[in-house]
Amino acid sequence: MIPRPYYIEQLKRLKDKPIIKILTGTRRSGKSTILQLWKNELLASGINENHIIELNLADLSNESLRNKKSLYDFIASKIAKDSIYYVFIDEIQECPGFEKVAESLMLFGNIDLYMTGSNAYVLSGELTTYLTGRYLEIKVYPFSFKEFLTTREHDEPSRENLAVYLTEGSFPGALLFRGMPRERKDYYQMLFDSMILKDVGNRKGIKDVTLLIKLSQILASSLGSSLSVRKIANTAKSFGVSFSEPTISAYLKALEDAYFCFKVPRFNLKGRQLLKQDEKYYLVDPTFRQFLISSISPDLGHVIENIVYLELKRRYQSVYVGTDRAGEVDFVAANGNDYVYYQVAAYLSDEQTLERELNSLKNIADHYPKCILTLDPLFIGQQYSGIRCLSLLNWLVSEN
Repeated sequence: MIPRPYYIEQLKRLKDKPIIKILTGTRRSGKSTILQLWKNELLASGINENHIIELNLADLSNESLRNKKSLYDFIASKIAKDSIYYVFIDEIQECPGFEKVAESLMLFGNIDLYMTGSNAYVLSGELTTYLTGRYLEIKVYPFSFKEFLTTREHDEPSRENLAVYLTEGSFPGALLFRGMPRERKDYYQMLFDSMILKDVGNRKGIKDVTLLIKLSQILASSLGSSLSVRKIANTAKSFGVSFSEPTISAYLKALEDAYFCFKVPRFNLKGRQLLKQDEKYYLVDPTFRQFLISSISPDLGHVIENIVYLELKRRYQSVYVGTDRAGEVDFVAANGNDYVYYQVAAYLSDEQTLERELNSLKNIADHYPKCILTLDPLFIGQQYSGIRCLSLLNWLVSEN
């Protein structure tokens, strides 16, 4: 198993605290493996294996436990009062009413409860009623570039390794198909079908998924571009597909809830408020782009924007697109009221490109850090009026 210390450190900080830990993320992003890694940590620290209870509700052998009463009774029968028990429940969304199970288990007082869920629906509905203030979400993403490098024989943050990362994809299971492009494409087809058909189509009762697929293609072809529901409707019409605007809004939300994509709201740099218009969308893995739109040429600039966005999601509480009358900043990252501004540019060798990237940052009237992330060796390490040009490769593997 590939080590994933970013998540293990979070679990260490939360260990034995009377709060439910819910690992969420798209299918095959590694949630179950993280629980296994955490189990190994517990065993290495001296926890008795008999005090670790594991259940995967996606396993057919546990089908009877998808009933909330059966699930509760089974776990309760394993708990004694002698010490803490560590309970892992994988794919908790398979049990309707699991919120009541979690609430009842926490009443024991000696259960450290961990759950995983493969879509955002596990954090909606009655969960907020029964468990408000009693759970924390840990968002699990496919491999970061830094994690991906640990799977390579030569693990330096090089352009060559970045190219492999963008080609092979960030899902852990894609490692099985190194050097096997046809099988890797089939694997991504399986991932896409699982998200679209199971997490979206079945849950929403959508029998004709043609519109979902077309919408996914539009999102994949528009990485880093401003999108509105109306703009998407017009684009779909040019493809010969008719969407109503309410349908587009509903389907976009469904794709977000399946963690296929993420919506990035706009942030007014002057008024420091969110704007409800022309958001941007990024994919959970930009490799889906080459799978969904195989006929287009690679757009390195927008693809690395996608990679940077996902990395910022790991490091910061909030990520926005910055905007004002003077221009746009690719990302505004915030922890509380502390901000960092990022521009992303594959190359800056064109002076006009450099000036455009710098001007967007120079116009921000505060003293928070401002950075340009680039692959261009001619500008890495330079500073312009306090704006730093950083190596994208080194930044991706740096500590938060």
